[in-house]
Amino acid sequence: LAASSKRKGSDAVKMNRQAFEKGWGFLT
Repeated sequence: LAASSKRKGSDAVKMNRQAFEKGWGFLT
């Protein structure tokens, strides 16, 4: 479960990073 949770967290960070690069990361 720990590994799965960590992976999910990494995906979330990646999504937030992409969103920020697109210019609307301030919404998160």
